[in-house]
Formats: sequence, C-alpha cells, structure tokens
Amino acid sequence: MTSILGVKAKTALNKDIIVIGADTQVSVYRGNRMISKEIKTKKIWTGDWGVIARSGGAEDSEELRDFYDLFKEREKRKPGNSISDIITRAITPNAEGERVFEEVNQLNRRLIMKKYISPSYEFVLATINPSPSLWYVDDRGNVLDFDKLSKVYDIPETRLEHVTIGSGERKLERAIERKMKNKRGGINTLIYTPTELLLFVRESLHSALSVDPNTGGRIDIVAILGNKVFDYGRRIQKRLDDEERDEYENIGEELDEILEKEKRPAD
Repeated sequence: MTSILGVKAKTALNKDIIVIGADTQVSVYRGNRMISKEIKTKKIWTGDWGVIARSGGAEDSEELRDFYDLFKEREKRKPGNSISDIITRAITPNAEGERVFEEVNQLNRRLIMKKYISPSYEFVLATINPSPSLWYVDDRGNVLDFDKLSKVYDIPETRLEHVTIGSGERKLERAIERKMKNKRGGINTLIYTPTELLLFVRESLHSALSVDPNTGGRIDIVAILGNKVFDYGRRIQKRLDDEERDEYENIGEELDEILEKEKRPAD
C-alpha cells in the first residue's frame, strides 16, 4: 500500500494550485507478513492532461502495465481514444449525472477475474481542462469531486479541498485536521502560497511515514499551477543523491585524517 495526498487551494492572485504527493515504497507480503520492500517506486504519472497517482494492487501486474499504456501517447490512437479524450469522458457526467472512469473499472475487474489477493487500485486524479480540478477515483471507477466526497465520507466542508488514499489515509486525515486548526487566520482561511501548500503536503505525508510500515522512501511531489504540470520528483531525488554523495565524501575525508594521524610517528 502507500500514502498519497492531493490538495487544491487558491493563491493570493486567485489562481488554482494543486499539489499531489506520494511516498515511494512498495511493500511485498506473504500472507499477513511483510517480507520485503522496495524504495524509489514512481506512483505518480503526469502529462499535458494533468496528474494521476495510484494506490493498491500488485506493483507489476500485467493489468497495471496495460493501464499505464493508456498514458503513453507514443503510438497513434484512433480519433476519440487519446488520453485527453479518456480523461474528458471520465470527468464528464453521464446521463445519470455520474462520472465514471471506465478504464479503472475494467482494470480492477480484470484483477478480480484473476482472483488477485492484493487490494484493487484506487487513484487521485488532477485535471487541467476545463479548469484545474481534483478528483478521487474509487476501485469501481467512480469519479468524485471534493463536494461529493465530503458528503460520502462526512468530511467537514471547512476542510481544505483534498483527497487521501492508501494505508496511511487515516493518519493523513488527522494531520490535515491538525494543520487546518493551526492555519493562520482560522480554519476558513484557504488562501495558500505555493510554498505553504508544498510544505503542507510534505509534512502531512511525513506524519504517515512515521507510523505506517507500508509508507516509506522519499516523497514524490507534483504541482499544477494554471494550465501547467510541474513534476519535481527527479529534481528532489537528484538533490538528495548529491547531498548523500557529499556526505559520503565528508565521512571519507574524516577517515583519511584518522589514518594520516596513525601514520605519524609518536613524539
């Protein structure tokens, strides 16, 4: 499982900003016992259409790989079947007034048919057109905005617009509640700077990371501002890798100094 948080707010210039963060650990279980875990797993995919992040299911199933292929525009698709078309259909209400991501429904139905023990997949979805929007996609493909989500799950309307999924979901919700109460200007002040929102997501995810054994690794962060997607995952990883390398060099120099002192003849 995992911990994923998506939040949406207004900036001081009345511009929508969406930030989605995810941990990068995948846990492997045998029965109810964790036997291994893999770090640096990418759970967020981006494109000109927006962002999608997933939780649950088997990490490398054939079904998930087929679903990934929907988000690759490398091959020419039939008219009406591009990823933008698929996303548009998913967030457009049908005749019954419901939004359904049919491809997610098909993904999880295939898992059920193969009798996978792993949980089915659910998603946080952020779209750019017609305006930046944040959605929850459940395992049956139902697409819910925050207004409907808050009614279904009894989330206070005064809470920051957000979606949480994964094994660390409850911890994330408690962290959000605590941070909202500490927000300057009171709980109804929902204007954020990009820095505030990025740190809000990071710190909330670290709250889950500290207690949930299925949440771990670095935090992957993606933002939508206006009609553009900014994926900062590789940038953050490079910075962490560079700092780690620098620290190894510092340690090496300390050990070199110890050796040099041992080489010197005693006075």
